[in-house]
Amino acid sequence: MISIVKAVRVISSLAFLGVLLYVYAYLPDPVKLPVDLGGIRELLVNKGNLFYVMVGIFAIVSTTSFFVVRLINTLPGSEISFKKNLTNWSLSFLVVINIFLILSLIIIGIINNTERAGIGHYATLAYVGPVLLVIWLFLLIFVVAKRLMARL
Repeated sequence: MISIVKAVRVISSLAFLGVLLYVYAYLPDPVKLPVDLGGIRELLVNKGNLFYVMVGIFAIVSTTSFFVVRLINTLPGSEISFKKNLTNWSLSFLVVINIFLILSLIIIGIINNTERAGIGHYATLAYVGPVLLVIWLFLLIFVVAKRLMARL
């Protein structure tokens, strides 16, 4: 199971990089980001800065995930099945974060689309990423609760 999750992680990482390059190629300079900060409706960001911020977020999340998996494998006295479940969860959580980043890039690309072809049809994309993150956090609670119940 771990090898399947690792393969999906690699595919999601490649998909993120592909979407990042594709969206970056078509973004105008400066990029408009919708915000609601005390009267400011949109934030203008340099196209290059957005690219490097997204790459930085991706690198930090991937590195953190790598260290979390190594930390899980060095836990003393834990059952192997519990370690495997936590490892699978950690790697699949990275996939969920990659999907979240991909959807964020797609939304930024749609907002900055000069043709404005049906932006309302993509409004549900804004909710998919946060919902996936919440579901995966509940799955972590489930994995840990299942372990605690087994110990009782």
